[in-house]
Amino acid sequence: MPDKYFFDTNLWIYMFLASDDPEDIKRKEKVKLLLEKYTDIVVSSQVLNEISNVFVRKYKLKTEIITEHLKHMLDIVEVDSLTENNTFKALSLLDKYNLSFYDAVIVSSAINSSCSIIFSEDLQANQIIDDKIRIVNPFAFG
Repeated sequence: MPDKYFFDTNLWIYMFLASDDPEDIKRKEKVKLLLEKYTDIVVSSQVLNEISNVFVRKYKLKTEIITEHLKHMLDIVEVDSLTENNTFKALSLLDKYNLSFYDAVIVSSAINSSCSIIFSEDLQANQIIDDKIRIVNPFAFG
């Protein structure tokens, strides 16, 4: 079975953000390279909701544009829908790995989807979770 890769919210924000900031442009290019390299990509319904929230509140995007971005994502990703099992798994990860609750829900979704890597700039880079998943910050090395 091929590896699966969980892409956290921040990667998608950079991917869809229309910004002239050189750092944002570099991050967008890095995400594009990751999307070309990896095909078995997973997100959770939490990621979809977080993207929507950031674009509505912080960037004031119109809902039609947000919907377009999400539909584009859904063409290329598998979505792990949150269930009570994600919540219980997240609670078991909280203290063990010193995660915030919502980060633990992200990790539980990645575990539920049998991912081997979580790409995120928010989680602790190179941390191994349950001997199954490695956290990778795709922006750490330029």
